[in-house]
Amino acid sequence: MQRLAQDRIALTVCPLSNTKLCVFDDMSQHTILKMLDRGLKVTVNSDDPAYFGGYMNQNFAETFASLPLDAAAAYTLARNSFEASFAERAQKVKWVDRLDESFARFAAACARLAAIDSNALWKIVDVRCVPSQQATGTPGQCTVVNLDKRYAILKDIVGRSQHLLI
Repeated sequence: MQRLAQDRIALTVCPLSNTKLCVFDDMSQHTILKMLDRGLKVTVNSDDPAYFGGYMNQNFAETFASLPLDAAAAYTLARNSFEASFAERAQKVKWVDRLDESFARFAAACARLAAIDSNALWKIVDVRCVPSQQATGTPGQCTVVNLDKRYAILKDIVGRSQHLLI
């Protein structure tokens, strides 16, 4: 494991297939957080989505819903994926720069929102998304509402691809 961390060798982790193949009894036992804590260059991937039950976004959503992963882990996983890709170095630098800019904007927006109403995003989920899921089976303004696992994914109304896991 030391060599993997030292040489920054990328590890493609497929959480949904890991649980389907009984590597872990359930997602809450997955070791991806421990791998990150040990400095391993971990990426989240999908493995045969039709069979294992989810594309990459679903792997992210279920992993983050089941483990105490935070925004720093999301950043690290995204950065690792860019660095581990087979893209040209110049393209990787552009992607990481864009990631850095996105996280800086996110942090600034969170600070502004917290100053106005620290529960604003939760209120959207609680007042709009959850009732819609309960009444119609559709997540309303959210992308996903999973009542059993107690999480929702809220898409930014303005941004093209910003999603928030709550």
